[in-house]
Amino acid sequence: MSKASAATTLGRCRRSALLVLAAAASLATFVSPSDASASAEFVGIDARPGGTGHVIIEWETDVATTATLVFGLGPTYGQAWIDPALSTRHRADLYDLECDSEYHFAIVSINDGVATNTGDRTFHTSECEVGDGAASPPTVVVHQHHVSISWTSSRPGRGTVVYGESVDYSAAATEPDHAVDNHRIVIDDLACGSTYHFAAISRAEDGVAESTADHVFTTYECTPFIHHVDVQAGETTTTFTWMTDAVAEGTVVFGETDQYDQEVRTNVLETTHRIDLTGLSCATTYHYRIVSIDELGATHRTPSETFTTALCDAVDPIPGLPGQPGPIDETPPTPSEPAAQLGETSLSIEWTTDVVASAAIVWGTDETLDNEASGSAVGTEHRVDLYDLTCETDYMFQTISTGATGVSSRSQVTVVTTAGCGSGIEIDPPVTVDPIEPVDPPGTDPAPAPEVADVAVVDITKSSATVTWSTNVSATGIVSYGADLDLDHDLEVSGVIAGLTQRIVLADLVCDTVYRLSATATTLDGVRSTGVGATFVTSSCDSTEIFDVETHSSDHALVVVWRTDIPADSMVLFGRDISYGATAYAPTVTVDHEIVLNELECDTEYHFRVVSNPLSGAATFTSDLVAITQPCVEPTPISSFAHDTTPVFSGNHKVTTDVYADELDA
Repeated sequence: MSKASAATTLGRCRRSALLVLAAAASLATFVSPSDASASAEFVGIDARPGGTGHVIIEWETDVATTATLVFGLGPTYGQAWIDPALSTRHRADLYDLECDSEYHFAIVSINDGVATNTGDRTFHTSECEVGDGAASPPTVVVHQHHVSISWTSSRPGRGTVVYGESVDYSAAATEPDHAVDNHRIVIDDLACGSTYHFAAISRAEDGVAESTADHVFTTYECTPFIHHVDVQAGETTTTFTWMTDAVAEGTVVFGETDQYDQEVRTNVLETTHRIDLTGLSCATTYHYRIVSIDELGATHRTPSETFTTALCDAVDPIPGLPGQPGPIDETPPTPSEPAAQLGETSLSIEWTTDVVASAAIVWGTDETLDNEASGSAVGTEHRVDLYDLTCETDYMFQTISTGATGVSSRSQVTVVTTAGCGSGIEIDPPVTVDPIEPVDPPGTDPAPAPEVADVAVVDITKSSATVTWSTNVSATGIVSYGADLDLDHDLEVSGVIAGLTQRIVLADLVCDTVYRLSATATTLDGVRSTGVGATFVTSSCDSTEIFDVETHSSDHALVVVWRTDIPADSMVLFGRDISYGATAYAPTVTVDHEIVLNELECDTEYHFRVVSNPLSGAATFTSDLVAITQPCVEPTPISSFAHDTTPVFSGNHKVTTDVYADELDA
């Protein structure tokens, strides 16, 4: 109940009614202190919250008395609870109080005409909760052209959302004509990239209305024809996914310059696209553009962008240092916080991802989350509905978003409670159109299974590998794999976006282990190919992996930082060309590495390689990398980093001691 209405509302009690003291002014004579020698004695007065708007006050008297309790928001009280029965144990239940408020009260007991009072005391009501006389804060799920708004009212009523581009509210949307306390309204035909004001209102059958305050939401930005582009680069492979506003063919043009001397085309009309590039050079920057041609023949292009493949085992100019491929940078989809729309026996969960992904949830009534449900479509806006639930029951769920290469991300576990039994509100299933099943002429053969070809396992590290293949028709891919030799594959990764090529990343592998796999493809009609097998061995457990290589520069120095998966020493080979000519070394064994290169020329390009050698002696190095010192400034002396305890470069660096440089004559 709102504070505006609570002060004028008469509550209810266990055995007596609340009376306004203006009609019982004579009680004021009892509130003055009494003579203790002729009065009852109060024992153990206890006031405690019994819930929102409810306080329980209990006490005892040494003799049987009647009881009157006066209370209000100030020491003038204004309301009273009266129990005329004689008793030594007393309890007053006060209802319809304002939440999160301090109340004054006094107890008056009468025995044989002698009145005793406690004097003024106070209690504090519990914090305001949903349903306490005002609509709860609304939950808003925003899309590009529509929004879903949910809220809870303190009593059943018919919900309305008023909205507009200002607080004047130029439009309204109303629920069907029935009273509920859990409300959900979907507003369509909104402008993309626009900010709207709104308030949610519930009007009960007696005409009493309650409303939220003014709130604001902003619809998603207007997207170009080609949008939600995602690029996942491995060592020699890269996967592109994107969406178009209408069905179109997809093409990626790319090359080591912006002349784009290569291209891969899908030749399939889709709104969700994927293209996998193979046979790329490691540690190489490529320029690319995405081109989509719609059904009307219009060509749409993205601006020129670049991607860089992962570090790799390049031709080694340093004898005796075995190399190892760099790690695969596979970023999972980034999900938004899920929003749940609650029904009495149904639940709808919505969220978005930054890239094209499939949607699923695991759920249950406890932390085991032993049930699973999937969304029906692949995209960036996701919804999963649950039905046949129990009313007024807590449910736990976690969303799962899987990208094109099988890499998944999970949300935090969320707990929601279904609507109250008898509320009448349920979640309507999304409107779908049943597909028209093709009718094959009599005597025709069923659609052929897709053909899987060119299965390869590349970009193998200690803990991951990439499987690529092609199909003769657009299809999704599945890789079943295991460390056994009997093809009894107990693990599986699915590619959720259809294409003429597939690139699936297998993660969490065991080093120095033989794996067998089977790659299959499934068409959009559900026809699945036979599996094509392959075998591979993960990298040695003794080697280390180098990742997160970064440089920070000044005009005469470079700081090179990197990480390894196991402790190893640190070395950087550097110079003005790939013959290098100088080294810097730190013998400390660690997983966080930093080397400082001093006395460099300003505004100069330097080539370098990072080398880390674990205790096993299996050294790992990167391919050739390049960094440029800052432009020359006069004068800017830089003290030696080797023995200077004052950090020169900003950032979270662990300064490595015992650094030295062996300068070799060019």
